[in-house]
Amino acid sequence: MRFRVWVVLCIAGLVLVMGTGAALTTAAPPGQAYEPISPANIQHLTLVDEYALATPIDIWSITFHRLFPLLASGSADGVVRLWDYGGWGIFDTGDVLEIDAHDFDVTSVTFNTDGAFLVSGGWDGHMRVWDARTGDEVNDFYFGEPVYAVAMHSRDPFLAATATGYSQNAVYTSYIFETSVYATFSGHYGWVQTVAFHPDGTQLASAGDDTTIRLWDLATGQTVRTFDGHTWVVGSVTFSPDGMQLASASLDGTVRLWDAATAEPLRVLEADGPLWQVAYSPDGQLVAAGGRDGAITVWSVETGERLLTLPAHDGWTHTVAFSPDGRLLASAGEDGRIRLWAVPEGGSVTDPAQLFDEAGTAMLLAEYEDAISRLDVLKRIAPDYRADEVEATLREALVQQARIYLRDQNDDGADRLRRGIELAQRAAELGDDSLLYEVNFIERYLTVRTMLAEEEVNIASLTIVEGLCIENCAWSYRGVSVSDLYTEVQRVLGSPPCPDFPTLGEYYSDQTTRNNPFAFRSYYGLALLWQYCILSDDIDDTLRYYDRAITLEPDLPEFYVDRGLLYLDFDNYDDALADFEIALELDPGREEAIYWREYTLVAMGADASGAGE
Repeated sequence: MRFRVWVVLCIAGLVLVMGTGAALTTAAPPGQAYEPISPANIQHLTLVDEYALATPIDIWSITFHRLFPLLASGSADGVVRLWDYGGWGIFDTGDVLEIDAHDFDVTSVTFNTDGAFLVSGGWDGHMRVWDARTGDEVNDFYFGEPVYAVAMHSRDPFLAATATGYSQNAVYTSYIFETSVYATFSGHYGWVQTVAFHPDGTQLASAGDDTTIRLWDLATGQTVRTFDGHTWVVGSVTFSPDGMQLASASLDGTVRLWDAATAEPLRVLEADGPLWQVAYSPDGQLVAAGGRDGAITVWSVETGERLLTLPAHDGWTHTVAFSPDGRLLASAGEDGRIRLWAVPEGGSVTDPAQLFDEAGTAMLLAEYEDAISRLDVLKRIAPDYRADEVEATLREALVQQARIYLRDQNDDGADRLRRGIELAQRAAELGDDSLLYEVNFIERYLTVRTMLAEEEVNIASLTIVEGLCIENCAWSYRGVSVSDLYTEVQRVLGSPPCPDFPTLGEYYSDQTTRNNPFAFRSYYGLALLWQYCILSDDIDDTLRYYDRAITLEPDLPEFYVDRGLLYLDFDNYDDALADFEIALELDPGREEAIYWREYTLVAMGADASGAGE
């Protein structure tokens, strides 16, 4: 009882409400009024608050307190944090209380029924119990292998469930003030990733790597029924508020709704990618899920209609949760951010100037995803309030930053190229597609690079590279050497068949007449391909492509070096030497030109010596 005294002392203004049995609600942050989120107004969901960790690390779990405006989170740094999003001044430390809870990632956090205690689980194999106001440790259970999920009983404030995986693959129940496990539930054939109590307190659901969901009878410890249907790991299960349904989210990209009493499937809700966690709204009308694409997806339980897909996080959205009053939806993920979403009263924001300023601030800080998110809200709720100005500025900023990533000669790392692609595509969505040619080129370049790294080189990858060479084989000035890539693929594959070029030649002749700025490089690509494939002993066709490329762009030394090598292939030393000399006039320090010039002179001397004998 001494722990329930904490509730009396700290929630003194709410004790009478508890005694009368009236509904308890989470207070909204001061000065803000939100409508309960419903299928009718979900499209007005707006980002209303955000917390960012100092280091952008994975936040694996979030949960709301039933009484206070408190949100708990567990993250990859082993820290449990309690956030006072209502500004009530609950903690002496300010708006957040940090608890050094685990040696490794905190995988799951949950408050007990009366909110006096917080329970956390971690990869270090511990389930720990904390005083929710002070952060003091109350108890510690060690299971010897990673804890993936914890849940508190829906009626008994002291009964907890723990899901583990590694060798035992079991679910345990424990009383949080005891020193040992109360019961063990075994039957899964892989790691147990999730666990949830039925609202009536008689059953327990669990799921994980074996793709099945099991419903356990708490009294007997036996499996009541099994739910089959998912094709990949099940990351989350939860009961509807009335206990009649069970929702499950899986890496197979679906949320499945089940009849909890019969295990019969009710609906299959499809997302755009793998999912990890699912949550019911308090009224049972909505389910929300987060997954790999960083979005929050919301469906209507009644119709199965996808109502909203909301870009929320960079990287995975690991966890989602509705507030007990249904007025807030929280999400957290791989980017180390917790975001609170709500429908403002009346379904609109009364001060668009704030959104305008926040979008501008995000651009200045290069937080482009945040700027886009705020722009989307601004366009939806106040399209006449300078939204075009924000969009134009953002579009220009995206293009400029994308160019830096795509064309920076000092750092041609794949990560920067991919970031450039992402920003260029965002700019295209806002109306500027000027970089999409480069994006298409580099995407295919990265595809082949990935195939090479994974040793999956095949004729398909060669075909991609041939296309790149034909389009623009001299992109090395932007850190992308396609000719080198082609040579590397050829080395792995040997001498694969080459394409038929006449129609391509006609195509590029047509492009030249249209002053296509890439035409000279296209001819160069054709020449290289023709040369590498050695389709015949006649070099005329290859020389024709080189001549056209050089005519269009006579100042690129690589053209002369490669044509000189072609001449060497056919023992034409005089023309080879002439091309190497031209290349050195254009670029006196070009090492391959120096090397092949000396090689040619030696070869010419040896040939002359042989002829004299």
